[in-house]
Amino acid sequence: HTILQTLSGPEMVLATKRRHFERRIIERIHTQIDAIVAYLWQGGTVLGSPEGQLSPDGYISPLHAGFRRIVDAAPPTLRIVPVAIIYDFMTTRRLRIFVDCAPAIVNAPELTQTELAGRLRRAWLLHTHFTCTQLASGFLIERLRSTRLEFTSFDLAHTVYEQAGRLAAAGRRVDPQLLRLSSATGRVREYLAYSKRSGLVQQ
Repeated sequence: HTILQTLSGPEMVLATKRRHFERRIIERIHTQIDAIVAYLWQGGTVLGSPEGQLSPDGYISPLHAGFRRIVDAAPPTLRIVPVAIIYDFMTTRRLRIFVDCAPAIVNAPELTQTELAGRLRRAWLLHTHFTCTQLASGFLIERLRSTRLEFTSFDLAHTVYEQAGRLAAAGRRVDPQLLRLSSATGRVREYLAYSKRSGLVQQ
């Protein structure tokens, strides 16, 4: 598992061969971009990840250069539909995934790189779901930074329930299970079981 978490690139190849591999990779990327752009001009739809990677900590990564090249070469009427994907993974039950679509950004090629990146970021942040993993983890971080390290499962469940209600009242998207105290308590119980098993909290 540890080895699989180590990211390796062309640097693992002997210096005498590395440049050849790097050139081959760049050529392949350009060919793929050309094929995507041609497909868009034919009226096709493409699903992609403009960040180029999953976010390990919730922060949105910068948009990669390939995405901008595609947008610049695409038809002027290109519409981009931002899709926000969030995992509620800190639980002992089956992994839950929330997929949300924001309103389309029309005529994307007319926007500057900064404008497009800003609108995408805002769309992702405003349309993604808040989950038990996020709200409960925020509670733990706040307790860690304070002098009150001890808490009960009721403290955590009630805080998550109240935060979820405030977010929903403000028009934000929230896991529906967190909007009822009974089901929120159940989600928190599963979160705590995961946290104890991972050594994040002690009973």
